[in-house]
Amino acid sequence: MLKSFRRIVQGYSGSTRVFEVLSHRIRRGIIKVLGEKGKGSFADLTKNLNIDYAGALTFHLKKLVGFIAKTHDGYYELSEPGLNVFSLLKAP
Repeated sequence: MLKSFRRIVQGYSGSTRVFEVLSHRIRRGIIKVLGEKGKGSFADLTKNLNIDYAGALTFHLKKLVGFIAKTHDGYYELSEPGLNVFSLLKAP
């Protein structure tokens, strides 16, 4: 796992951003849900992550700019850096 982490951090110029993404359970949850499901709506994320306050999800989605993307039909999905972080999260 350490080698995977180093590869991801070294391959991404904003390595402090990777740490920021990983530092909060909701952001890790968003990455995991989108990585496992491929894409998800705002409502899907609030339900899957058990978030009662929509403002909290909005806050964390903004923190994930560059790691997630919003599709033309309003769904969220992982960008390439987001996919890299997801692979790190699912590593044993």
